[in-house]
Amino acid sequence: MSSSSMMRAMVLLLCVLIYNSNFAEATSHAATLNGEGITRLLNSKADPCANFYQHVCSNSRRNSSRFELSPLSGSFQARWLEVQKDISSLLEMPDNVGSRNAEKVRIAYNSCMKEDCARDVDSLKDLLSDYGISDWPTRSGSTEEVYEGGDGMTLPELEAFFHYDVVQDKQDKSRRMLSVYRASLPVLYGSVLASNKDPEDGKPQSLERERAPQSRENQGEPTEGIQEAARNGLNSSGSNAGNENESTGQEFRSSERRVVQEYEVYVKSVVKSMNRLSSIESTELAKEIIRFEAKLAEVARADTGAKRKTAIYTSLRRLNKEYPTISLSTYFLEKHLRKRGITLQYDTQIYIAEPAYVENVFALLRKTRRYQVKNYVGWRIIATLAPFVSPLRAHHQKFMAQYGFPEKRKQDICTESIAANESPMRHLVSKMYVERKFSPEAKNNVQLISELIRRKLMTSLSNVRWKSHHARKTALKAVTEMTMLIGYPDWMDNEDTLKGFMSDAGNFTEQSPFVRIYEAYRMAAFDDLMKKLSMPYSASNEWSGSPTDVTFGYDASSNVIYLPAGVLQPPLYSLNYLGAVNYGQVGFMIAREMARALHAPDIQSVGDKSACSKITLEEYYEINPLCRRVVHRDGDNFNSDGEPFLEDIEDSEDEFLNEIALTVAWKAFLNHSKHSRGDRNSDDIEEGNRQKKLFFISAGVFVCTMLTEYDLRQCETGGTTDCRINRLTKIPQFREAFQCNGV
Repeated sequence: MSSSSMMRAMVLLLCVLIYNSNFAEATSHAATLNGEGITRLLNSKADPCANFYQHVCSNSRRNSSRFELSPLSGSFQARWLEVQKDISSLLEMPDNVGSRNAEKVRIAYNSCMKEDCARDVDSLKDLLSDYGISDWPTRSGSTEEVYEGGDGMTLPELEAFFHYDVVQDKQDKSRRMLSVYRASLPVLYGSVLASNKDPEDGKPQSLERERAPQSRENQGEPTEGIQEAARNGLNSSGSNAGNENESTGQEFRSSERRVVQEYEVYVKSVVKSMNRLSSIESTELAKEIIRFEAKLAEVARADTGAKRKTAIYTSLRRLNKEYPTISLSTYFLEKHLRKRGITLQYDTQIYIAEPAYVENVFALLRKTRRYQVKNYVGWRIIATLAPFVSPLRAHHQKFMAQYGFPEKRKQDICTESIAANESPMRHLVSKMYVERKFSPEAKNNVQLISELIRRKLMTSLSNVRWKSHHARKTALKAVTEMTMLIGYPDWMDNEDTLKGFMSDAGNFTEQSPFVRIYEAYRMAAFDDLMKKLSMPYSASNEWSGSPTDVTFGYDASSNVIYLPAGVLQPPLYSLNYLGAVNYGQVGFMIAREMARALHAPDIQSVGDKSACSKITLEEYYEINPLCRRVVHRDGDNFNSDGEPFLEDIEDSEDEFLNEIALTVAWKAFLNHSKHSRGDRNSDDIEEGNRQKKLFFISAGVFVCTMLTEYDLRQCETGGTTDCRINRLTKIPQFREAFQCNGV
């Protein structure tokens, strides 16, 4: 290493180690890093500190163009209609751009965007833009039609769009409950459920025959008042409140009655499965929910013909803007039921969100008979899955080129792919991701690192002077019983389990009708969730997220550390890294999250199924005000600067966590190195110093990136989906490792 490189290395070490004077001695030697990302920082001719912060710690641009699947989870993503062999042929052959098939498909797509349907398409574009889908292709003036309208959505398909989940009972962690998040039947048109046929634009009489005669008030209501009617319908205390008793007592329309029958069975089964309400209350609750949704259905009612579609588009857009989630949530549902003398208990586990909203948009798309609009949405899913499903990659590239997407969309495909963790196909995506990015050997290595760190932390805690025996017992129990969710769930290694999910989806080809695969997969996933209701709770198999999540953390309520495969990637972790680098970054991260259990105010032990006493940091350690620092029996000096880090917990928390994590992770690495060397000479001082420098440099990089500029935990409170996804992908090394700079 030249003298200039030596100086740059020295300055870099000062940049990343200056935060703790305990490690100043590490800067007296040159650092020799491997070629896994950090070395390039030393080779730059620019100022090493500036270069370091530019490439690792700077605030890079947030991805401005993104496609988030989560706002439309469960419904909008699933409606891909197969465009037969023409699209397959076009996308199969990269050199077939100028062929007859390619031209035919191009005309078909452009016909959907022709000027005479601009009003409805523009309304749809505005609607989708609210969900982040804004980069539509340029509209063409071609008038040639290729495809005709097709069949509607069947009930099994509709059922597949429902989103269920099995959650842990907060009072009894051994029990499970069924939670329903997006499980509302469509009631905009009652005939959607009862029949596969929809009222056609040119036959308004068929719709009117299913409607009961309108009241005088409704007959006198003009179409132009649809927005005002929407406002009154959602606010039950508004102008319609006076007629509420009358409307509740009258018979449902014939089309609505079919919905009511199905919905009552559905709601009663959900309530029964959770044993929350008696049978009488279940029936009443079901009826009230149905009546309330029936009132919401009246919001979008309009006259026949073209005005009907335009008014519905306008109403849905306005409602979505004014009420981002049209939901039977706390405010609307409780307000309506309270007027009927029904109190919805706080712990009632019924969540019915976004009633009929996305499903109705699908119905409207179906009525427009514009296949390419629906197919466009389907291909956006293909764009998301493409990096993980090799047969689709060429299709994705062709799709991007055919419809003129800018280059940045290709560059950001990594972010879109990670976003697929919110897709209902997340098991398939996760399996593909793990096969490419996180081998069983990598998982075993992280599990070994975690176990060695746990042992060292237990040893250190055992030798600490405690304020009380109860505090010591609780802390040791928390660390001992801590569940480590590393990489991916264990069941993903079970081929029999995966076969149930992926029997069809695993055979995904360009000829497969996506909606059928999606339906089969969702049904299999739902059956698997229902089986959990009768099974004992298993923390190791309960993943609140997905292996593709780019996040990490400790959950005190369940005593779980979450380290998905998405975060166990370069530059944080790799099997090709030296042990010192992995222990300095991932090891430090694991030790730091484990140490959080020592001061979590709401820590609970999963083993005894009861909440432990609330214990703060002061209650764990015996503090002598005269000493001004904690004394440890084993000679470890976690606070060697002599400053009292326990006077102000909030200000001292990071310092405390960093110091204990560095000490424990370093000891775990030494233990690992000792066993790895075997009988080899362990007195190699030069090699020992090199390993020490690598460890502390890696820990410094982790502190600089993850705990400052790119703190992933900030995303948990921000509430934005792209935050967790993009935090790590801002780092150049991470983007390169994920192949984000090209497709």
